[in-house]
Amino acid sequence: MTILLSIKPKYVEELLKSSKKSIFKKYDKNELVFIYSSYQVKRIVGTFSVRDIIENCPKILWN
Repeated sequence: MTILLSIKPKYVEELLKSSKKSIFKKYDKNELVFIYSSYQVKRIVGTFSVRDIIENCPKILWN
């Protein structure tokens, strides 16, 4: 399955610079995700494939 993920531009920049490495969404492994930068950019700016899925309670995941 292919997914279009709409993200605010400030978070897109963090993702593309690799300072933000996690997204808390439900995807399957090996899915192709297109990153759409929302208002004001309004275009697809990158893609990635889901490599790992980590499941745990939020308190542990944030640490």
